[in-house]
Amino acid sequence: MRYVALTLTLVLLTVATPLAASWWPAWSQTDMQLYVDEKGYLQVTPTWSGLVDMGGIHWTFVTDNPRVVTGSVSLDSAAPKIFDVVGVGPGTAHIRDQITGWPYVTIRVVCAPEDPAVAAQPVVRAELGRDVHLTVVTQYESRAAFRWYAGNVGDTSQPLGSGSAEMVYTPASYGSHPVWAEVATTCTTTQVPFRVDVYPRQRSARH
Repeated sequence: MRYVALTLTLVLLTVATPLAASWWPAWSQTDMQLYVDEKGYLQVTPTWSGLVDMGGIHWTFVTDNPRVVTGSVSLDSAAPKIFDVVGVGPGTAHIRDQITGWPYVTIRVVCAPEDPAVAAQPVVRAELGRDVHLTVVTQYESRAAFRWYAGNVGDTSQPLGSGSAEMVYTPASYGSHPVWAEVATTCTTTQVPFRVDVYPRQRSARH
């Protein structure tokens, strides 16, 4: 009975207070901040007591919220290793080991200032029935979601398509045609207006 109690005490101490013991893995940082899309790294140094099992050193550390931060590293020797992390979306995540689940490192991801998306050409002159290309310019195109609509900004009753920074629009009548795009990242949403003007060609006067 005394042996069981002693074993249980050791287990609880192992799980509850790993960071208090100098023989547990040492991290170059325990608190870190990243911007969305920013890459960072930490160094983890394995030591004897915290990382050795019966077959040697075999521990894996992972981030616990891949929507905020991604990254993992496996340790199989006593040599230090680099843990690469990437900020995905705003929020807080931790680096935990897969055995105890202890949060060794806290990582906070925040939004950096973003320039708003703009129209490459806000007003386009077009011919009736001829395709025109409308383009949104944004430095975050690779991670932005695009939705296009006919009508004034805010009117979503006439969707035209999604998924691209460029829209091919074919005017079916004369007059001014408002079109707009919604550009959304994990941090901001921008509404980009366009106007497609379609007027009959003026016939040259005969003398």
